[in-house]
Amino acid sequence: MRNEREFQIAHGYQPKPKQSICDYVRNTPKPDPKKILFKVFPILTWLPLYDIRKFLLADIVAGLIVGVMKVSQGLAYAQLAGQHPVYGLYTCLFPPLPYALFASSKHLSFGSFATSDIMIGAFIETLVPSPNGTTTNNSSMTEIGWEAVYDERILYVTVITFLCGCFLVFIAVFKLGFLARLFSQPLQRGFIFAVVCYLYVSQSITLLGISIVKNTGPLSFFKDIYAIFEKLTKLDGNEQITLLYTIIVSVVSIIFLFSAKMVNNKFKHKFPLNIPFPGELLLLIIATVVSEFTELYNIVSVIGNVPQGLPYPKVPDLSRTPNVIGDSVAITVVGMTVALSLGTNFADKGKYPLDSTQEIQAVGFSNLFGSFFSCLPAFGAMSRSCVQTLGLAIGVCAALLSNIVKISFPKPHELHLISNTGIYKRAGLYDKKGQPTNHVIVLSLDAPISFLNAAKLSRDMQKVCGIDAVKERQKNSEQVPVHSKSDGENENSRSESSIPSSSNADVTNDSSDVTSVLKPHQTEFIVLDCSGINFVDSVGVRELKKIIIDFERIGINILLAACSESFLQTFVATGYDEILAISYVSIDDAVQFTKSHTQVQNVSAIEIEPSDNEI
Repeated sequence: MRNEREFQIAHGYQPKPKQSICDYVRNTPKPDPKKILFKVFPILTWLPLYDIRKFLLADIVAGLIVGVMKVSQGLAYAQLAGQHPVYGLYTCLFPPLPYALFASSKHLSFGSFATSDIMIGAFIETLVPSPNGTTTNNSSMTEIGWEAVYDERILYVTVITFLCGCFLVFIAVFKLGFLARLFSQPLQRGFIFAVVCYLYVSQSITLLGISIVKNTGPLSFFKDIYAIFEKLTKLDGNEQITLLYTIIVSVVSIIFLFSAKMVNNKFKHKFPLNIPFPGELLLLIIATVVSEFTELYNIVSVIGNVPQGLPYPKVPDLSRTPNVIGDSVAITVVGMTVALSLGTNFADKGKYPLDSTQEIQAVGFSNLFGSFFSCLPAFGAMSRSCVQTLGLAIGVCAALLSNIVKISFPKPHELHLISNTGIYKRAGLYDKKGQPTNHVIVLSLDAPISFLNAAKLSRDMQKVCGIDAVKERQKNSEQVPVHSKSDGENENSRSESSIPSSSNADVTNDSSDVTSVLKPHQTEFIVLDCSGINFVDSVGVRELKKIIIDFERIGINILLAACSESFLQTFVATGYDEILAISYVSIDDAVQFTKSHTQVQNVSAIEIEPSDNEI
């Protein structure tokens, strides 16, 4: 049985010396240009090894299928963003080009992102309202009012795309990808559930062929539902006929798409080259032909004319940055989180590594490139959409607040020895307990010690032990004089404290959130299991030293066990290396020490500032 100081001396402990910046630069290996090139352009690692005979045909087929899906998705997603549908096609074309060069993911479909598009749609409506307060589902897409609105809106959107690219490159360069961890898995699942709900409401407006006043801000989801029902109750005769035809077209289209999916799931292996039935493409062709020859476009809403050709590159109008920078940050964080989540999922299934920093950088470069070609923000494609910036922020804040509360209110609990094992477990969970040691209490605290909980730690420890250190010190002060360190004397005198049961009751009944166990008066040691304390700050250091002194003055010595290296180094770095004398490698080592020392003199030589009660 050895304390930490004896253990370090016996085994030649050598702390890692601090390294200066000059030494760090000098010892850093020189970069290999070839490795840098392959890291920046991951395509160079797999393209030379590409097996044309094995993969080319399958990749062409996959490209055609994905391309067909992107045409319809691009048109629809642009409308979710309140933009002309053609900008959705641009987004499906330009950003994937640089992404293929810089990305480390082999399977992520990059392009229009429904989540960011809906966020943009809700935000852009406040900057450039729709004509007459209606939504973008206007049957006359060539109307002068709408053309002016689209021309103005795309100027803001390209700035958002540019800023998203800048933020992502900044995050990649400074390796800030850990920010994505703010979006925990429960938060993402709740977010996706809200996504689906919001998508159903948004798409129902299109399926019904109606137009409503665009709602923004908190609770807009419920406002939209109310507006839909209100609109349906106020339709005139012509609008009712339009509604009927629109519902018929929508239902038939949905049935056709579901049937195509069922056919693919059941008979895909029987198709030539395993090429699935192109339901989306076929539906698009049929709908276009029927609309043209039956003049259906005079009754139901259609996209209208889509300009031919490609846009010329144009620098975004950065003078509009102050109006969109806040939403650009939100869109960046959401897009980055989802892209990394999807990329990691595909990489796990494909059994290949994914460089998250490189992935963020690739998405950033792709958006920078797309912003010069009138593109919407592009991320990993996902067939679900989301609610506005606000709900997500509330979710993140709630998750952070939950963790802060858990850290701020840790619950110390007593440990009991399990017979014939040498292992200590939480009291009350096991029947077979080892031989009790009445003069020792073993406590565990599974939380960091910081300014959030340091002040509460002493009270909670006293409640669990059934001992009020301050009251007991006051009772014993007349019998055992307390000398200050300035007199050159140590507190060698101890008295066997006799703690009345009434005093115990006063302490233990104080709080219901801490396990309280009454202990007999002969308690001489408290062993604190520190294995769950992964962090301690300066306030925690001071409070723990104060706790040690307070208990020592009533004849109870605190020993620490299973301390992490960083925990001990924090105390040593502040000049209190005496902590090593009362720290033990394991709980059992500390308990064995107490068995051979019924009283220990000078177990703590730590000085602290006097508490308020001592002044």
